[in-house]
Parts: sequence; C-alpha cells; structure tokens
Amino acid sequence: MGSSRTALGLLVAAFLLTHLTTAASSEATLVGKVTDMSGQPLPGATLVLKNNSLAFQERGTLSNAGGEYRFAYLPPGGGYELTVSLSGYSTVIFSDLFMGPGRTQEQSIVLHSAGDMKEVVRVKGKSD
Repeated sequence: MGSSRTALGLLVAAFLLTHLTTAASSEATLVGKVTDMSGQPLPGATLVLKNNSLAFQERGTLSNAGGEYRFAYLPPGGGYELTVSLSGYSTVIFSDLFMGPGRTQEQSIVLHSAGDMKEVVRVKGKSD
C-alpha cells in the first residue's frame, strides 16, 4: 500500500512538473526600456498592456530606475496594445503587437517632451 501511494505521488508530481514546464514555455514576455529623445532612461513611466481579443486582463507597471519594464506570463497571440505615459511627455500607444509563444519580445520606447508634441503618438504593429 505504501509503495502504491509513493508511486502515485511520483506520477502526479511528474505530471504537474511537465504541465507547468509546458505552460511556462508557451507564455510570452514583453520587455523594454523607456527613454527620452537623448537616450536617457525615464523611471516612473506608466505602462498599460491590454488585449481585448484574448482572455487577458489589463495589466500595468512602472518603469524602474533604469527605465526598464517587464510584462511576464502573457498568453501568446496578436492584438496587444501598450500605452506608455509620463507627466511632461506625450503618450505613446503601440497597437496590434504580437506575442509569440515561448518568446521574449523587446519593445523600446522613446518619449517626446510634451513641449515638442501636443498629441498622442500611435504606432501600429511595431515590435523590435
């Protein structure tokens, strides 16, 4: 009886490990850096990622001290929209971004001073 339980426990553990590894390898990640026009990192930029065509709840994050950001565990597919904003800078919206399964996509972002531009900048289907 004890060896049956041990075998069953090992089988369940192996199944879960395989399932988790497969799930993790099929998810996408979006990373990048937010800078100004001179290439200086912009910490504290607000980034909002959403996808209305997938079962994906809107997520937000802030760029760190180096201007870097990261969205992990994303369902793969197209139709993502990334909105980037920071006080004193024009908002940038990237639409129709595609996240490949098991891939890390990089999206660099350059924000323009609000004095230079007085509108929202939209970029369709662009990813590095």
